[in-house]
Amino acid sequence: VSKNKIQAIPESIGNLKRLRIFKCDWNPIKIFPESLRNLRSLEILSLNKSELTEFPNIINNLYNLKELYLNQNDITTIPINSNLNKLKVLDCSYNKLNSFPKSVLNLTNIEVFMMGGNTIRSIPKKIQHLVKLKKLSLWGNEVRKIPRSITNLKELRYLDLSSIKLKKVPNSLGDLKNLRVLKLISNEIEKLPESFGKLSNLEQLKLGANRIKELPESFGNLCNLKYLDAHGNNISTLPESFAQLLSLEEINLIRNHFPKFPEILFQMPKIKNISMDRENIENWEALIEKARKKKITLSFY
Repeated sequence: VSKNKIQAIPESIGNLKRLRIFKCDWNPIKIFPESLRNLRSLEILSLNKSELTEFPNIINNLYNLKELYLNQNDITTIPINSNLNKLKVLDCSYNKLNSFPKSVLNLTNIEVFMMGGNTIRSIPKKIQHLVKLKKLSLWGNEVRKIPRSITNLKELRYLDLSSIKLKKVPNSLGDLKNLRVLKLISNEIEKLPESFGKLSNLEQLKLGANRIKELPESFGNLCNLKYLDAHGNNISTLPESFAQLLSLEEINLIRNHFPKFPEILFQMPKIKNISMDRENIENWEALIEKARKKKITLSFY
């Protein structure tokens, strides 16, 4: 029933005892009937962009709920109670949260927590209680600092810390050994710690629009890295260990300060796409031809 003009969910919805999925996105909902609590089989509830200004408390009675989507609303608090202990996915992106919803810390089975696009200023140390968390998105908040306890989230596969005014990447981040995707775009980072090389399972790394001058020598230990976006930094050279990135397929180095083309990129056995600035690269036409012979797409901007 998404994208209609529904303002009230009818009382009769409570008769749908076997309903498993209810998607009511893009509706200006004002009324949630008490009968909603009867949907004991409901596993997925989606109320994205529904003009909600507060969390509908009736949701706390949906004991079998596994996925809850509330993004693009005007919710200021998420008072979820422990009744929703089967919840695995919670998306409250693009709301008006200015503090971390501490009630979520009781949801120990949660695996995906998305809260980008809010104005949250700090992450509690107790986030470590979410031991099953696999995907965490904090982008666009005002966090500035990541608690060391986040490294206790050993199951974490995806972490988005983009646009949070982060100045320093904590050394302990390297302890997230199962991380596959890490996004640090549009921060104020100048340096990556040597411990970064411990992220040996990392496949995608996005470092664009920071102030990074060089990559650590340990970077070569990222043996599973397939995609690297480091555009918009102050990088002028690549570490020798870069040649060890045998899985690298695509790299974006646009808007950096390379005085010449880093030939080391042609040594990558799986490299398919390279993007760089043409500025200061005198022999760019010859390089494109060399890349073509190696079946590499080399793009200069």
